[in-house]
Amino acid sequence: MQRLKDEFVGIGIYAECDGVKGQQMFVDVADNAKGISAAVRARFDTSRIANRTLSDVVTHPLFLGKVDIERDRMTLTNRNLMGAKHVADITRAVIAGPGGRVSKKVESLTDNEVIESVRSFLDVLSIAFTALAEITEEDVDNYDPSLSEKKNEPPTPRTKAMELRESSLLGSVGVLRVLGGVYRNLREGGAEDGDIQEFFKRLDPHMVAPVTEDSIWRTTAANEDFEMNAFAPIMRQQNFVHLTKVITDWYKKAPTAI
Repeated sequence: MQRLKDEFVGIGIYAECDGVKGQQMFVDVADNAKGISAAVRARFDTSRIANRTLSDVVTHPLFLGKVDIERDRMTLTNRNLMGAKHVADITRAVIAGPGGRVSKKVESLTDNEVIESVRSFLDVLSIAFTALAEITEEDVDNYDPSLSEKKNEPPTPRTKAMELRESSLLGSVGVLRVLGGVYRNLREGGAEDGDIQEFFKRLDPHMVAPVTEDSIWRTTAANEDFEMNAFAPIMRQQNFVHLTKVITDWYKKAPTAI
């Protein structure tokens, strides 16, 4: 106790009037510290284009009010669709492919170009996949964090995002990243959004989870990327790249099932 009374701790204070620069400083410090979630880094980090455009991307109706800005993991009790870091991951997939490596060419894109591309992808998803269309139309008030279940209180109605994670591959951010890469590949190949939307609609009935032995994810080349009874693809970079190529190839030569 005497040591606590006698010793001192030095504190360095840096006054930064610019709020954006202050957030970037927070991220730079967090890169060398513990306890800062990737979701918070994604929100504050303006050095990467996928993070810098985050605040505009999350205003899309599919995401608005349904993104957890603090946590990275989507547990069964989390009412949100995904975390802020996951939105940035999807953005990278749309602009840079499933590998997510942002080249100098990609970084040279304007923020508006990136926002427009990602929002167009989200428009396609929201129409092509029934479950995502329902989340897009769902009342945002259902996602109010104050509705989270508490001890000794009756359970609140579950969100459609919570149900999605328990019944569909679309509840996996990995699948959405792959679809983002497929969208990018097809757009670069000359496909229009309407054509991609129709292609994704044909995939919709096959998004049921868990994966069964007779599903297209196990009876085609995609079997390298899915295990039996899985709710998501194998979350390795090489699997993301492979699965993206497989689905992209289906656009021109699809399995009989689709």
